[in-house]
Amino acid sequence: MTSIYQKFTEARDKEPNKVAIYFEGEAISFLDLDRRVESLCDDFERHGIAEKAILGLVIPNSITFVSMMLAAAKTRCIIVPFAASLPVSQLHTNSREMGLDAVIVIESHSLFNTRDKVALKQINQCCALFQVNFNSEKLIPIRNEALSSHLKILGHNSEDDATEFNLRTNMQKLSLDTDENPFIVTMTSGSTSAPKPILLTQETKLKRIQAAVELYQIDEQDVILAATPLYHSLAERLLLIGLTRGLSVVLLAGYSKEVWLEAVRRYAVTFTIAVSSQLKQISEVLDKNTSSIRSMRCLVSSSERLDANTKKKLIEELSCEFHECYGTSEMSIVSNLSPADLLLNPKTNSSVGKAALGVEIKIVDSENKELETNRVGEIVCRSHLMFSGYLAKNETIEKSFYQGFFKTGDYGSIDELGFLYFHGRLKDIIISGGVNIYPKDVETVLALHPNVEEVCVTAIPDEKLGEVVGAVIVKRNGMAVLHSELRKLCLNNLADYQFPRRYFFVDEICKTAMGKIKRSDVAKQVLA
Repeated sequence: MTSIYQKFTEARDKEPNKVAIYFEGEAISFLDLDRRVESLCDDFERHGIAEKAILGLVIPNSITFVSMMLAAAKTRCIIVPFAASLPVSQLHTNSREMGLDAVIVIESHSLFNTRDKVALKQINQCCALFQVNFNSEKLIPIRNEALSSHLKILGHNSEDDATEFNLRTNMQKLSLDTDENPFIVTMTSGSTSAPKPILLTQETKLKRIQAAVELYQIDEQDVILAATPLYHSLAERLLLIGLTRGLSVVLLAGYSKEVWLEAVRRYAVTFTIAVSSQLKQISEVLDKNTSSIRSMRCLVSSSERLDANTKKKLIEELSCEFHECYGTSEMSIVSNLSPADLLLNPKTNSSVGKAALGVEIKIVDSENKELETNRVGEIVCRSHLMFSGYLAKNETIEKSFYQGFFKTGDYGSIDELGFLYFHGRLKDIIISGGVNIYPKDVETVLALHPNVEEVCVTAIPDEKLGEVVGAVIVKRNGMAVLHSELRKLCLNNLADYQFPRRYFFVDEICKTAMGKIKRSDVAKQVLA
């Protein structure tokens, strides 16, 4: 089996001096990056970190993160990336529950700023703790005098048998289709519930790279932009496409529309997959910055479905190919809406496209019976790109599949032409007087108001109907939004049971790190 590191070295040997990563003004060649990786692998060996060691990474987007990923691929370690802002208490919990052998933390983490000896002791009791410096990329063991005996890497270090965890045993219990070790444990975005850690092998990662290359016709001339956190599968895929195919990748430390546009202009970026919330912000200033993105060959929208106005503006003002895809961390890209699809039938603009190559999609009811066209139900899919399982209890994985199809937890419909329409999350359905109301349907209508910047529809408890529709709205630049105007929009476009009964105007709507609306937090905010 070809590894990610082997594909990287093939690219290195072909053009050793080509820039692999642009980051914060630095330009790191494939050869220089490999030297960093070799040095890091030597450091791994010096500290006893070897194959199958499970490493937690609490590192922000950086060259160091890239080096760690490649070093893990070479040594066949298993990495578990976390947000660099992860609180110390959560770091301790994850170290224990995920059975980590070591945690590698950037030197600026609050763990070291607070000098919390209790937290250090708790984490050291679970696993070894290392600090890494951006410049040297050397691992510095963090020891407590009384805990030096606990700094073992291989095997699990917790003295509490109840917290000990064997990843290989857990994988066998999940009846996985592969015997290969996981390469990365990545978190789902957790927009409606707690993020779930999913297992992905190097083989699966390489297959997903190949699928994206074929779908978007990526070649050696492309320059890729990665503008989301590297602890999420989207940025990981963009990065690995470049590293394994010999392409330059522009990696952003953090996102803003100004930084995004400047990066595209400065490095002549030709391809990226961006989350829809980013593209919505970019579309608002696109008319003034169209010249900045003339290099872009192909732009893909991911994550949440784009609203109709934003999609229309992007298609009209961009001179490049514009795609919108639907997918999950567990399954990768499930469907794709291409420019050719829109030429075929403009009405498909509101869809998220047709099934990607090698993907089967069905719509099923609550009893897993397949529904006919245009009926709304749960989206289930099957693909050779699917994940290996969850790092969790057996029942989690069992509940996620039916006859080989992954149950996405999303609801949608498929039309006569095979186009998939995304309606939202099953957990978000509002049941009012026994009638199902899909928040996306209401949000799409309210977003038509020119002064509505963002909208999130959520359930409001009601004594008579059980639940009614509540609309949480952010106004555009403080402009007026009249209730009468919103009611007129709903009257012309929605059934009466879909009308919002309450409107809440807020300054900001809660989102995840990936820019998805965090509905559970919005609901709590409204109820409060």
